[in-house]
Amino acid sequence: MKRKWYWAIGIVVVTTAAVFGTTTLVMGTNDPLLTEEEVRQTVSAKYAGNIVSSELTHAKGKEQYKIILEEDANTYVLFVDGATGKIEQLQQEKKNNDNQPNDGENQERIPKTDAEKIASTEGNGIVESIDYDEKRNVYNVIVVKENSQRIEVDIDGVNGDVIRSKEKPVETGGQISIEEAKQIALEELNGTVVDSELDEEDGLLVYEIEIETDSEEGTIVVNAFTGAIESVAIEGRDDDD
Repeated sequence: MKRKWYWAIGIVVVTTAAVFGTTTLVMGTNDPLLTEEEVRQTVSAKYAGNIVSSELTHAKGKEQYKIILEEDANTYVLFVDGATGKIEQLQQEKKNNDNQPNDGENQERIPKTDAEKIASTEGNGIVESIDYDEKRNVYNVIVVKENSQRIEVDIDGVNGDVIRSKEKPVETGGQISIEEAKQIALEELNGTVVDSELDEEDGLLVYEIEIETDSEEGTIVVNAFTGAIESVAIEGRDDDD
């Protein structure tokens, strides 16, 4: 009788230990998630701009925070590891009206002369040329300074705000060199150029420049004639790379 009692106690002890050990193992493998506020603070410390939204998502078998950040004329979408706070991916999207038809009644264009004055003041020079992008509602103005340097100024065609102002590379034979394109790309993402090629996108001749840093890798697309940056795609590098 005592032997049966001892066996029963032994089974209960072993079963309890197994359950406790399994629970401890499972709990130990789940890292605590960072709070939404902690993630927002981490992003704000690394990137200038205004965080307009943040949400916890589940992707690639783990929890990630999706952060929408606005800075000047661009919108950035970041995915942040919910446990470590590491920025896994960053995608830049230009603000424009590509997906919305222009409404002449609700979006009256500012006069061309006003855009010229704004660009002349911004570039501190004389307007050489001005074009209007109907799709984006943007004036693109080239301003020449006293030292012959050209400044490219993009102006919002509705409210007159300066969207972008940057030096325009000197054109030789109409097309910039791949080395000039690399320098332009490195100004956008400071790192090491690992690949570059001349390509065509939607009838536009561009340079595709691939750059790597210690923590990120990106592809910068540069207009082969104007030197303007057409698109930027940046994401975090895997630890195994």
